[in-house]
Amino acid sequence: MQAHLSREQLAHQITEWADSLVETKQILARAQRLLPNRLREVCSRCRKENSGGKALRRALTDPAYLTHIDEICELSSSFVKTRILWETHLMLFDARR
Repeated sequence: MQAHLSREQLAHQITEWADSLVETKQILARAQRLLPNRLREVCSRCRKENSGGKALRRALTDPAYLTHIDEICELSSSFVKTRILWETHLMLFDARR
């Protein structure tokens, strides 16, 4: 936490984190909405070689699908980290009033 910032710098940082928070939330929501479609695509590729249940199991462990899962995890982590920074500095700003 950057407790040494002036009031103006703190207000500016809070605004930047809020903007970043909104942007990251939108990207995360979009990635989460696309995940079922990505699974269906991977599953349809796996169905060419396997039956229904086995194709789904293979799709869930496919490197392409796991990459999408990792992407969502990274976005979620970034969102949470930014939200914590934003809320903490917002409390600091209110405490200084």
